[in-house]
Amino acid sequence: MYSPKQPLGTDVLKDVSDWAYDEFKEIEKGFQNLEQIRIAESFVEPAKKRDGDMAFADGTDWDPGDGRGMYVYFGGAWNKMGFDPNAGTITGNVGGTDNRLVRSSGASGTVIDSTGITVDDSNNMSGVAALTATSLDLTTALAIADGGTGQTTQTAAFDALAPTTTQGDIIYHNGTDNVRLAPGTAGQFLQTQGAGANPQWAGASPIILSGALSNQATLDIPVSSAYDIYEINLVAVVPVTDSQSLLMRVSQGGSFLTGGSDYFYDGITAGVTGPDEANDFIVVSGGTVGNGAAEGVTLTILVFRPGASSFQKNFIWFGFARSTTPVSRGINGGGGLAANTNAIDAVRFFFTNNINTGYYFVRGYKA
Repeated sequence: MYSPKQPLGTDVLKDVSDWAYDEFKEIEKGFQNLEQIRIAESFVEPAKKRDGDMAFADGTDWDPGDGRGMYVYFGGAWNKMGFDPNAGTITGNVGGTDNRLVRSSGASGTVIDSTGITVDDSNNMSGVAALTATSLDLTTALAIADGGTGQTTQTAAFDALAPTTTQGDIIYHNGTDNVRLAPGTAGQFLQTQGAGANPQWAGASPIILSGALSNQATLDIPVSSAYDIYEINLVAVVPVTDSQSLLMRVSQGGSFLTGGSDYFYDGITAGVTGPDEANDFIVVSGGTVGNGAAEGVTLTILVFRPGASSFQKNFIWFGFARSTTPVSRGINGGGGLAANTNAIDAVRFFFTNNINTGYYFVRGYKA
């Protein structure tokens, strides 16, 4: 820092000139090596003001508007400079809005301006203009967790958000979210259940069980509460010996009922009628099934609500049988379980002798 030397006690011009020259050199060095400038604190506003003047206001006796600190005069007003010695923060003439962001105005060097944007203590931002496709220029795909899709093309973006996973899936709204309806079975159609209910697949029922028969004592079909109606179809079922009756029993708890009064039935087979109100089996086709070429029995049996408790277990059937004389015989009838109204878990078909050949398939229907 510059400190003046004692003036010379001489009036010799050369000596005075040399002294003055040395002093000016020392002053030059002082400005070149300047580390700090101290501006005295002012308690009153300077009387004469020009653009570019700087002053250190005490903020109490003289407060230009933003409290104690350094001010620069321009544009007809005192503007606080960007560092507040009290708070150690960047300040400026940005108004009194709490949490407001500031920026350089770009018009007057490093002058600080208000933005109109505020960020509260929870980092919530307000005062930002709405984003548009033009203003939002992302360089990478925004992840799903951040509100994006993680994709860069339209189809891939939709696929990333869709709940579908399998070919044939359908999207529907369940009242809360868009969710997936898995594919139905072949032949089914989409059925609405009205407002406030979800759509479902309905219509044609799938074949749930099928197979060929070959020299076996019985055909046992499992049933349950999975379906309200079972449709059992027997196709060209031929007994080992000629002129057989096709019989039927049901199972409860894994055991087939064989009591002498467990069943009742009535039916018509080539003019032969029932009824029989107490038997250990149901006669579906009485003595009319042959075992010759192009003979046998083909019919459909309907089983209603097998898995329901305290509900009558009733059955109906229709079809035809072929034997030697007469060749074709129509079959229709019905029957049920007389023993109780408990749930059943299987239906059995059999002849007095074994089943030789045939085919069967089963459909299930929901109410």
